Parts: sequence; structure tokens; C-alpha cells
Amino acid sequence: MGAAAYNRGSKCISEQINREARSSGFELIDQLNAVPKHPNARRPFGPVLFKYDGRNWWALDPVKQFSGFGFWYDSLREAVAAFDVTIVAHNQIEQTFTGELS
Repeated sequence: MGAAAYNRGSKCISEQINREARSSGFELIDQLNAVPKHPNARRPFGPVLFKYDGRNWWALDPVKQFSGFGFWYDSLREAVAAFDVTIVAHNQIEQTFTGELS
């Protein structure tokens, strides 16, 4: 095998690995879903939006946000553990996570 063929093969393998690599957002979602729930975790009627305001994490109604229900927590892990939800989405720009019923 010549050097050019070897380089083409290496490039193809590298591109395939990059396509299959998961972003850090998915890794964080997996870690949050692994957090054990509190024994008396709240069971919401629908999705819950976890949003960072610069100091605290809020568990909010995803439609009404701050004009609907809201609970604040010191950390995201604490907020996720307080609700019986599975994290299904992450918006890195708005610093939000969406949880749906487990």
C-alpha cells in the first residue's frame, strides 16, 4: 500500500469517528439522567424547563416560563433530582434543559 492510499484510508476513518462522536451536551444529559431522584420527587403534569439565571437554576413551565410555576435550586443536579423527569433536550445558547415525565 502506498502512502497516498494510507492517507486516504486514515482520513476516511477519522471522518467516520468524528461523525459518530457525541457532543458534550449528550454526555451531560446522560449524567443528569443518572442522578438519583429524591424519594418524594415532584411528578409534573407535563414537561419541565430547567433554566439558569446567572445565580440559580429554575424549574419552570416551558410555555409560561417565569409567569407560570417556578422553583429555584442551587444546582442543576439538585433541580433534576427534585422532579421525576428524564432530561431529553439541551439548549446551550439559552442555558436550558428540558425534562419530560419518566
